[in-house]
Amino acid sequence: MPEQTTTHAPRNSTVAWYLVEMAIYAVFVFAYYLAVLHSSRGWLKQLFDDHKSIYAVVALALIVGQVVLLELVTAGLFRLIRGKNK
Repeated sequence: MPEQTTTHAPRNSTVAWYLVEMAIYAVFVFAYYLAVLHSSRGWLKQLFDDHKSIYAVVALALIVGQVVLLELVTAGLFRLIRGKNK
């Protein structure tokens, strides 16, 4: 039987980067909550109570905006981090 050689370095590196990315996302989501949702919760509650259809559009826009912003910021940070490691 031929010897099987397994290398786990690429897989371990991928898992490590994934965990780092999740930690960064957690910090950004918490900051987003404090900055945007916490400061505008009264306005969002009033919008929900008075105009549910407008609230639905605003809520979707906030969700999409959060995703796009977090992805841009995280991608930029990883470009900086990986650029320094090379």
